[in-house]
Amino acid sequence: MITIGIRYLTGYAAAHNIARQQPEWPVHPGRFFMALVAAHYESGDGPASSDPAERAALEWLEAQEAPAIQAGECIARSPVGVYVPVNDDSGGILKRPRQEREFPKVRLDSDTVFLRWSGSASEEIRTSLDRLCGKVTRIGHSASMVQVWVAAPDVEIQPNWFPEPAGSERMRVPAKGTLQALDDDFNREGHLRLTELVADRDRAKGKAKSVLDSQIKTEFPGQKVSWKRPQVASWQGYRRVEPTDGVEKTLESLFDPELLVFSKLDGRNLGIEATLRVTGALRGALLVDSDHLGVIPEWISGHQADGRPSEKPHAAFLALPYVGGEFGDGHLMGVAIALPKGWKDFDQQGVRARFANLLFDEETKGERELGLWQHDWKWSVVRERRDRPPVALRQQTWTRASSVWESVTPVVL
Repeated sequence: MITIGIRYLTGYAAAHNIARQQPEWPVHPGRFFMALVAAHYESGDGPASSDPAERAALEWLEAQEAPAIQAGECIARSPVGVYVPVNDDSGGILKRPRQEREFPKVRLDSDTVFLRWSGSASEEIRTSLDRLCGKVTRIGHSASMVQVWVAAPDVEIQPNWFPEPAGSERMRVPAKGTLQALDDDFNREGHLRLTELVADRDRAKGKAKSVLDSQIKTEFPGQKVSWKRPQVASWQGYRRVEPTDGVEKTLESLFDPELLVFSKLDGRNLGIEATLRVTGALRGALLVDSDHLGVIPEWISGHQADGRPSEKPHAAFLALPYVGGEFGDGHLMGVAIALPKGWKDFDQQGVRARFANLLFDEETKGERELGLWQHDWKWSVVRERRDRPPVALRQQTWTRASSVWESVTPVVL
């Protein structure tokens, strides 16, 4: 097990999410890994000077399972539009239109974040990672100045974000091969080649120097290396667990607060009175998928093996209407599945397969589009993944703690 601490020195974190619309919080393990890689290369004299021990530590880290995260709450700063001067080598900056930009930023209630990997690290890996962490100065925007270190093995932390395939939050994470992919995006081989040619030219004299100079101009016009913006393409679902120590007790239901929310893509408008028809169609889709994998578990069907009603908590199916506000008219915008707490313990071997089949398309590896229908209507729905979904499609709308509540959908028993 290895734990890495990150302290945001200004009390703020500034980083875009992948869609560049919202601030990213908590910090994604993939972004942190890229910060380590940047420090690995930037701390030397060039791409050729990377420390083999540091590279071995990075390769060890990328091969581990996604880490658990301890991160506090944040308050997003109101977006402020700014105009940034454009980098222009030709000197025509005054002729280029300036584009408004925003730098999403959050104020942290705790300036320290911990990432904990469960894998066993050798002392050499731990030492190399600690040395590498000491070179990281920022994560995300340059305004996110940080101090990073490898925590002592006996340090006690309480993670509140855990890797979970069906978790409501998706975070970028490194995977085996990420370091090589970043090298390819950066075009490390091209940088090494240019560095070698420039060194040879500086040592050469006479005609040999002219030949090398011409070769550099041919291979690297403007003495620049082509590259692509680096990305971490692997994603991991995360589930948040609310802290319990020192927090006033909140009454809770039998259900996990992490809903699986699906938004309507296409189909006729249905009012709130269609709740039973829509939720019945969603339940049917889940049962069909589960039937392909063998016996349908009790926590999904709500029935025992002999057909009698289950006496244990089981999945509930919710219709999500447009309610509240001046224009709320009650039409259904989507549906959701509420799972009983501890559902992962009910069916250990089949859970991952059931929800992978329901949520993801095996061919495209993207979100799967589900068809829901009855004799007089048909819907297509997909899991809600937008950065700014409508209020009715945000799980917090229906599950957050409150001292006042109202029922807005029919309760079907």
